[in-house]
Amino acid sequence: MTRGHTPLLAATYLRGLDDFELRRTTAHYRASDIGESGGIFGVVQVGANQFKVSPDDLIFVEKLPGYNVNDNVLLPHVLLLSSKSCTIVGRPSIENAKIHAVVEEHVRDVKKLTFKKKRRKGYQRLAGHRQELTALRITQILGFEDQ
Repeated sequence: MTRGHTPLLAATYLRGLDDFELRRTTAHYRASDIGESGGIFGVVQVGANQFKVSPDDLIFVEKLPGYNVNDNVLLPHVLLLSSKSCTIVGRPSIENAKIHAVVEEHVRDVKKLTFKKKRRKGYQRLAGHRQELTALRITQILGFEDQ
């Protein structure tokens, strides 16, 4: 690690990523502030990852097979809902809470390189991998009316 840099910044500097690519690799965009969307946000689980989302956010999740561009996606596994006045925590998830999203595009993430080496043996292997992602635009958060 270089002196004076956090590990994330050092990794970013070494990989040569600009700010846009760094935010893209974290798989979460904030398209609007919480105050602009009425203060409602939720935490949803998609696959093995959890995302804090509010309406009009754009998130990148692992590829969802079977969905095409402009298809509506229902995300039923909502872990938390919150507004300025109340917070609902699920154990483990909230019944009757759903998050609606629209598939914006299917993309591939930046290449991740894996390098293996055994010193003094002449063994070196370099492999690359690009993860396929689906971009989801959050349209609606439902579940406060029933609580």
